Amino acid sequence: MSTGNTPNARRVTKAVIQLNKVMSWVSDHKAGATVMFIGTVRRDGKMRKIVGMSYESYLDMAEDNIRNIEASVANKYQILKVKLIHRVGYLSIGEISVVVAVSAAHRPEAFRACRYALERIKREVPIWKKEKMGSGIGVWVKK
Repeated sequence: MSTGNTPNARRVTKAVIQLNKVMSWVSDHKAGATVMFIGTVRRDGKMRKIVGMSYESYLDMAEDNIRNIEASVANKYQILKVKLIHRVGYLSIGEISVVVAVSAAHRPEAFRACRYALERIKREVPIWKKEKMGSGIGVWVKK
């Protein structure tokens, strides 16, 4: 199993997540299934309409935690490759905030591994989000 890494590829980044790169990282000729979850910033927040979202993180710890989740996915499921990426900073409505990509020989393992990885990111990775309202007010949101 590979974590689809490329040199200097960050798991927590301010850069726009490029889906074609993620796909190339998890692509494998042995794969019969590739599952990709793409999380985006939605307009409807917990309390009212929002204009964007700010994500903050303890970067070193978040990188380590995501790396550990990738390894855990590899040990728990029969997958070929996995890549987990989360953005930080200010994101506008519709922008991609998180991507979980998994390739496997068969779809059941790919779907299970993808969901497992996403749920672990939500529970374990120190990334916090704040919804920004049109009035400029921000509200911290539980994951």
